Amino acid sequence: MDWKIATGIVGFFVAVFWWILVHCHRLFPLLKAQSHTRLYFSPTCLTRSEIGFVLSLFVFRSLGSVLEWLHLSRRSGNEATDHLYLSMPLKVNRADLDQYRKAVTGTHYNNINWDNMQLSVMLSALSEPAMLLLLATRKNKIKPLGSVNVRNHFELFRPELCTPEQLVSHKEITLLASASNEFRPVKRGFEIDLTVSINVSDGSQRSPITAFQQTFTMLQFAKTNSQVTTDINSDQTKLSTSPSLKGNFSFANQEPSAWAKVCKDYNPIHTSVVAARMFGFPGKLAHGNHILARACTTDVASNYFASLTSSQPLWVKVSFKRPVMVPSQLELRIDTNDDLHSTTEASAAFEINSKGKLRVIGCMGMLNRTHATAVVT
Repeated sequence: MDWKIATGIVGFFVAVFWWILVHCHRLFPLLKAQSHTRLYFSPTCLTRSEIGFVLSLFVFRSLGSVLEWLHLSRRSGNEATDHLYLSMPLKVNRADLDQYRKAVTGTHYNNINWDNMQLSVMLSALSEPAMLLLLATRKNKIKPLGSVNVRNHFELFRPELCTPEQLVSHKEITLLASASNEFRPVKRGFEIDLTVSINVSDGSQRSPITAFQQTFTMLQFAKTNSQVTTDINSDQTKLSTSPSLKGNFSFANQEPSAWAKVCKDYNPIHTSVVAARMFGFPGKLAHGNHILARACTTDVASNYFASLTSSQPLWVKVSFKRPVMVPSQLELRIDTNDDLHSTTEASAAFEINSKGKLRVIGCMGMLNRTHATAVVT
């Protein structure tokens, strides 16, 4: 009997190893202890098996990082660690755009107004898998399942290179993800910046240029003994007491799963009520960028952002204040006061509320085209 049990256990592990070897071999570079990980396929082509493999790596990375974070909690937070990179190609087809359209409108057939605000959120979703894969690398010090995305900063340098038509037709687009080499101590733990850039060749120079860049600020919960840094959100643009524009939208229960198909973020708190409750939430949570994307499809936002951004490069800063449970009803408020333009660099400020509480706050402004730079590889 013992021999049969042992044989069964060995057979099980052999089968699992063979399954991983066959279905997940493209992700094996994530297992190497290296500072720059190179993958040779587009994240839009990630299979369910590979996504499951990445989630399992998240579990191992989270468990394996406990001792590291006990060490970090005793540090100043400013000590440098290895700077990590991950690079991979990006290939976008019509099906990817249709999937995005369905995630933000509920159907494949609704047209989206591709103003630069909506374009930035779409580029963020398509490039986010590179950030998630960076978190799965062996040398990553962040606990993927014990951290949250608290802020995002988009910079759309070259919108003419990132239109849906250009993304589909371009043959050489690369993603470069990097992790900051320092941790910032804050009240609830440590913050670290992860940056993902979309690099496109415009045919006029040998090196590709950064057409879009997003910085994800992640909060890793931990007890810190060091002096807490100044609150980075203290300079967040505030709305006036009477915002000029208001709009409403809602989230259905199944919508986080639709967004996960686009950005590949299958964190269980977004896809499973049971898992969300295990982490202390009453229900599934909406993805932060999905909330912003849905807000941009409201008539009031679509019309205003289209007239404001035109074809100019822009930046967007977003802070996620409180989680949004689904289903939910939300209100978008946009400040178009002239005082905002005269006292800050922002062209518009906005906030998203639900059940009388602030959930998301952000602002946006125009970029100078000289910000677009060549990629350093």
